[in-house]
This record gives sequence, C-alpha cells and structure tokens, in this order.
Amino acid sequence: MNKIVLIGNGFDLAHKLETRYSDFIIWYLNRVAQEAMKHRYYEDALLKITTSTNYHINEFKTIEDFKYFKEKLPGVELSYKLSLIENILFGININNWVDIESLYYRSLIELYKKVEHANIHQSEFIDIQVDKLNEGFEELRCNLIEYLFIVEKQNDKIDEEIGSHIDSIFEKVKTEEESVYFLNFNYTSTIENYLKNNTQSYFVNYIHGKLYDYDNPIVFGYGDEMDFYYDKIERLNSNKFLKHFKSFNYLKTINYKQFTKFVESDIFEVYIMGHSCGLSDRILLSNMFGHINCVDIKILYYEYGLGKNDFFEKTMEISGHFRADTRHKMRNLIHSESESVPLKRFVKE
Repeated sequence: MNKIVLIGNGFDLAHKLETRYSDFIIWYLNRVAQEAMKHRYYEDALLKITTSTNYHINEFKTIEDFKYFKEKLPGVELSYKLSLIENILFGININNWVDIESLYYRSLIELYKKVEHANIHQSEFIDIQVDKLNEGFEELRCNLIEYLFIVEKQNDKIDEEIGSHIDSIFEKVKTEEESVYFLNFNYTSTIENYLKNNTQSYFVNYIHGKLYDYDNPIVFGYGDEMDFYYDKIERLNSNKFLKHFKSFNYLKTINYKQFTKFVESDIFEVYIMGHSCGLSDRILLSNMFGHINCVDIKILYYEYGLGKNDFFEKTMEISGHFRADTRHKMRNLIHSESESVPLKRFVKE
C-alpha cells in the first residue's frame, strides 16, 4: 500500500521555525518602518509612510509596538492603501494568527458583490480596485519569499520524535512496488533533512513551489473551487478575479498532474503532519480524501498543552472536503483519537 504524507506549516513550527504568517508580517512591518526612518519616506502597494525626522526605533515584537510607532511617534504619518493589510493586522492583533490567503479571497468576494449591482462606470472603478488588490497580494507574496529565504538559512534541524514517526512510515513499506509520497505544502525543505540517508522509495512533491527553484515557482493564493462564490466569480469572465486562484497556478508546473497520477496508481493511506486541512487547499484535498483509492487517514495532531490538542478541529476540517453523501466514508477512514499520536508531544517548560 502506498503512503501519502501531508507536510504543512505545523511541521516547520514543530522545528521552531518562525514560519507563521504573523511572524512574516511582523518582519515586514519592521522592514518598511526601518526604510521609512532611513529615507523619511516609504511606499509600496500596501501602505505609505512619511516621517519628518529619522528616529532610531526599536524592533517591533508585536502589532501593538507597530501601533505605537504609527500613532504616538511625532512626525510619522502612515496610510493604508488596502483594507486587506488592515484586516491582516487586525487579525494578528486579536488572535495572534491570520490566514492571509483567506482574507485575500474575502476581499475579492466583497469586490464581486459590488460588480453584481454596478453600472458600466462603476464596473470600471471596481476593475481598478481588483488590480490594486492583486498588486497588494503580489507585494505580500514577494516579501514572504524574501522572508522565507532568511528562515531557510537556519533550516538544518532534525527532531528525534518526528524522525521516529517518519521511520515508522517507511517501516510499513513491505514491497518494492510501494512508495512513500511526501506532499509538501511548505515552501521550505525541512522534510528533506530526514531523507538524506534514506534508501527506500520516496518522492517529495513541493506542490506549492520551492524556495530557490526557478522551475517550481511559489503558489500563493486561494484554492476552494467548491465555495459558493467561486462559480459566480468565474462567470464574470474577468481574468483579474482569477489571477491568484491555486487551480490556475498549479498549471505552471507538473506537480499537480504528478500527484494525481500517484493517487490513481494504487490504494494509499494518508498521514497528516502539520497540515491544517483547511479550505484554502480544498481543490486538492477533496480529490485526494474522496478518491476511491484512499483507504486510511492518520492524523498526527498538534498537542499544545497537557490533554489539549487539535485532533477534533482537524477532523472537522477534513469533513469539509467530503460531500454530504460520502461523510460516512470519512468516519471509517479516520483513525480515532485514541489510535492517534501527536506529531510532537507537549513538554511543559
């Protein structure tokens, strides 16, 4: 039986890599503020900062630190060009967490709703707003890549407990025809630290692209074609609205086609390591979980306290990838919590 291992951002976080979107945004805010202080002016597709003097400022650790810079420091004027960046900062400040791709999609939906009731002149104005939203999202994408280049330089970590999980998967491979397929949703190559000396059959698919690989560009966008608004947006016949949908960006490489071929080649079981299984990857996950060859789903959950984990939340996310008439299959596929283990056990510091 083949094995598919889903590698998500939780995998990198378990190695203490600062790969949350909130980590990236704090880095971005520090960068733009320092540029503004140095030149007394900074502007990109997301925001504009002017200063009347070049203060020395301490590094921001939180959004509150940035708010102090923006609101309390004399001579600093900051304006946001998009509600997207304001919503991102609000989400981090309230929840210490944010899903940039989902917020982008929500912004797109709001613009679609305006198009529904717009006249020709209003539609032209909305077209300009879509262009600006896409430019802002591209600004985020480029900055994210730059940030991850920095993170990747520290990426030589191996965790013994996680390594034992990976070893146990390979131990279940009994024939030469079986293979372990790592579907890596991260742009980083942390998983490869565990595979350098492996002699068994495996393949790593960087489905969303890979840092430093020009032939495998970064895919950053939204991927829920089953959403209520997706068909409506597609029927607008406006490529601007579809620019950052994952389904189209998958066509830049053969990654998606390779994965589909593997899924269809034989029965397989799925291991989930650090992937949220959220809707931003719905087009891909629905096809995998719902495939007739999928016979088993094993969740290596996130344990964040004594007796506290995200197993229940993960099962609800997985449920969203099954049609209502096939959810009985899901309940038979997923191993129960009592049969499951954490990716990394919680240790009280």
